Amino acid sequence: MRELVLLRHAEASPAALDGDDFQRPLTASGRVAARAAAARLAQQSWQADRLLYSPAVRTRDTAALIAAAQRLESAQLIAVPELYLATPRVLCEVLQTHHARALRLMIVGHNPGLSEWGAELAAQHTGEGLPTAGYWLIEFTDSTWQRLLTP
Repeated sequence: MRELVLLRHAEASPAALDGDDFQRPLTASGRVAARAAAARLAQQSWQADRLLYSPAVRTRDTAALIAAAQRLESAQLIAVPELYLATPRVLCEVLQTHHARALRLMIVGHNPGLSEWGAELAAQHTGEGLPTAGYWLIEFTDSTWQRLLTP
């Protein structure tokens, strides 16, 4: 059995008119929400073997808060530039490249791609997109996981 958590970054400050979207930091409430997401995962006894994240400031900071709560080692955290505003196809390619045989993998990324890919993967999906600091935990049989890893 394999498990994948798709986590949308927590709430970020709005971009300034001349600002760089990539540099948007988390708001104070976003930091609280990221810690709350980590607490919900802990209540489910869910611990990542590997955490992949977009290097944008808001996703990097969300991943850091989750990693701290889960006491992950730095080697378990991988910044993947392709995750920045990734489409479902790119998300799948990142998984194929960077999964490193993890049994429990987390990807911290951005909408709309993260929600779109989650909708494709999760049969029980309701059609609603992920809110900020929201996540889906998706379970795979080994054979289904292998199909996902096959380009």
